[in-house]
Amino acid sequence: SIAAHDLAAVKAVRVLGATLHGDHVGSEALVDGLRHAGWDPQGARVVAFGSDDDVRSLLSALAAAGVREVTLVASDGPEAERGMPRLAAGVTTRALSRRDPAVTPLVATCDLVLRGGDGSPLDLAALGPHLTVVDLVPDLAQGTRAAAHAAGATTVGWADVEAHRVAARVQALLAIDVDPTPLHDHFLQRS
Repeated sequence: SIAAHDLAAVKAVRVLGATLHGDHVGSEALVDGLRHAGWDPQGARVVAFGSDDDVRSLLSALAAAGVREVTLVASDGPEAERGMPRLAAGVTTRALSRRDPAVTPLVATCDLVLRGGDGSPLDLAALGPHLTVVDLVPDLAQGTRAAAHAAGATTVGWADVEAHRVAARVQALLAIDVDPTPLHDHFLQRS
């Protein structure tokens, strides 16, 4: 698929006749899950920590869904620039080092924070009821999630995210509807 090619990563492979078709699926399911939970991507501002293919794929899906501003934060500026995916026209992008002083004010005014694999800590003073915080990997500092929740932010744990990702991948492979609930229960036990 175009998404798998752009990200240089495949998450599901299907046999179509005599050929294999690789795709990077799951991000659209996460966007749909956020919508279902009441979060509207239209015009939103997103700050993402980490530059792995799952973060980049989700940023692409969010941009396609109407996000207007994306900031990618990585261990340094060049890594953030390399990690920024090609996004829909009209989306403002920013690639920053996690040490950049602009990160905290951006978190304080954004609508969604994606916490990816680099595990960068959030400035707890920037958290508030305006914010949705999504953990894209397991084992991130639970204190940050608890502080976000205490500040009135909406939080989405890794088990929810992974259940929707896996359900979307199985659905893509088998062309059947997959309920993420049993998967969520399984991943919740692991986290």
